[in-house]
Amino acid sequence: MISLMPRFLLLLALFALLSPLRASDPTELKEARAAYEKSATPTEAQREQYIAQLAHLRDHLVKSNRVPDAFAVDAEVMKHPAPSDPATAKTLAHLILGKWRSPRHDYLFRKDGTWTMLPVEEDGAANTNGEWQIKGNQFDDSDGSPYTILLLDADNFIYTDGKYVFYEKRLKDK
Repeated sequence: MISLMPRFLLLLALFALLSPLRASDPTELKEARAAYEKSATPTEAQREQYIAQLAHLRDHLVKSNRVPDAFAVDAEVMKHPAPSDPATAKTLAHLILGKWRSPRHDYLFRKDGTWTMLPVEEDGAANTNGEWQIKGNQFDDSDGSPYTILLLDADNFIYTDGKYVFYEKRLKDK
């Protein structure tokens, strides 16, 4: 047993030295971050553009089977929440209205503060549904846990629970 201990410690030390190399951010993320950070005080429009750029990068990374790199993008996106002032909340509440596609389901957010998973069943069967509200930059979909909105614009609805980032795209009516 004693002879295994030095080998274990050597492997542990080697792993500790190599871990930062494996955890390095992808080049595309580093470049996007450097461009964004050129401005000492980015405007809200610049923040929104940066988050949209990162969402596009994440899509590319996932499609390229670079999932660990996509998680690095998620970590960066979470650092840049939407402003939490009441005026922003009113704008966000207007922007959320309509149909959205997540990786798993489509949703409809209505002006009356309700949401429904799509498609709506014509035979009256119950769809998954609930109520929503936005206060500051917090989105609550009545499941008990508010989410922080990272980006909500004409095309993207990106929010986090503090651990995971959720991405939805607006569905365009045809």
